[in-house]
Amino acid sequence: MVIKLPPRVYDDLGEFLGKMKRPNNEPVIFDFEKVVKYSPVALVTLICKVKSYLFDDIPVFFINHERFAACSYFQRMNFFSICDVSMPERFIRHESFGNFTVIQEFGLNKGSVDVISDGVARCCIPEEEKWKIDHPLENSEIYDLLVYAISELINNVVQHSEGRGFISAQFYKQTELVRIGIADYGIGVLNSFKNNASPHFRENWNDADAVKKALEPKVSSKNHITSPYMTPVNAGVGLSILKNLSEKLSGQFCLVSGNAIIENAQLKELAADSYFKGVAINITFKKSGLLDFQEALMETKRDLGLITRTGKFKGVMGNDD
Repeated sequence: MVIKLPPRVYDDLGEFLGKMKRPNNEPVIFDFEKVVKYSPVALVTLICKVKSYLFDDIPVFFINHERFAACSYFQRMNFFSICDVSMPERFIRHESFGNFTVIQEFGLNKGSVDVISDGVARCCIPEEEKWKIDHPLENSEIYDLLVYAISELINNVVQHSEGRGFISAQFYKQTELVRIGIADYGIGVLNSFKNNASPHFRENWNDADAVKKALEPKVSSKNHITSPYMTPVNAGVGLSILKNLSEKLSGQFCLVSGNAIIENAQLKELAADSYFKGVAINITFKKSGLLDFQEALMETKRDLGLITRTGKFKGVMGNDD
C-alpha cells in the first residue's frame, strides 16, 4: 500500500489520518515527494503511524525521502533518526533559541518529563517573560502554568497509553502562533478507561464517548488510583489547561483517538479504516496574547481548582488554606 503524503499539514488531523488507511497485512510505503510543510502534530502523528504499523509487524518503507522540499526540516526535527532512517545532513544545525523543540520521545525510561516540559514552555512564552524564568527573585506565572500543564499531560499519556509518545513545539513568527503536537501509539482513550477499571467507564461506550469524558476537567482514567501519599496519580487537568489556553487565545484544539476526533469543540468520527491506535493532540494559540493573559490565567486556574482562596497556585499536591 502506497501512501502519498500530502504537501502541507497544519492542524487538520482528520484529513491527514484519512490518507493513512489500515493496510491488509501488506507493506506500507510512505511517499514524501510532495511534502512541503508539516506542523509539529503532523510530524509526531506520522511517527506514531509508522511505529504502530511496525508494532503490528507490518513492514514500512520510505520513498522520495532523501531530497524532498522539507527534507532538511524533517532531519532538523529528528524525524528520520527517530524512524531509524540514516541519511547525511546537508545543513548546519543551529540552536533553537526557544523558537522550536525537536521531536522528543517520552515513556518508560525515555526522556525527562521536567526537561521536556521546560523546553516546550520556553518555546511558548513571549520574549518579554523569558528573563524571569532563571531569575533568582522573579518568576513567570505563565511559564509555571505551562510547565505544570505540559508535564501533567505527558504523565497522563505515559500512564494511560501503555506505549511510547512524542512531543514537539514550534513558534511561527509571521503569524505569532505557537503549535504544540503530542502523540502516542498506545492503547487509546477508550481502552485506558476500560483497562484501568475507571469509575467513569461505561460498557456501552465508543471512542467518541471516551474522548468526550476525557476532556472534562479533573477527569483521568487513573485519577481514582492514589499514590503512596494518598493523592491521585494524575489530576486530569493538564489537558484541560491547554485546551482552555487555546480557546481563550483564539487558537485551535484537536484530539483524536481511535475513530473519534474533536476539533474546536466539534466531535466527529473518522472512517473505520482511518483508525488511530493511540492519542494525538494539537494545541495552537497566539503567543502575543499571553502578555495580556493574566486575567484569563487566573480564570483558568480558578475554573480548574488550581488556586487557593488566597490566590496562590497549588497544583496537584497543594491544599486549600
